[in-house]
Amino acid sequence: MALSSEDRLKKMYIEMNDERSKLIKDKIGGMGFNFSIAVVATATIVSGFFHQLVFVTLLAVLIFLVTVKAVLKLYYKKKY
Repeated sequence: MALSSEDRLKKMYIEMNDERSKLIKDKIGGMGFNFSIAVVATATIVSGFFHQLVFVTLLAVLIFLVTVKAVLKLYYKKKY
């Protein structure tokens, strides 16, 4: 759809190469933070089959990580 309109293609190119959003992503941890969230989420699901206390603990950690990421993203969007 973007290839049919030059304006859409230009807008899509600007979105993909936006330096501000790249800076914000780097400031909040980038891929490392996302990897940590994915690992804790997987461990939470697996632990749910074995032990309830471990499941609740990992769920609390997962909620904390997601909250920290959201707060950092909001902070850096306002700052930059």
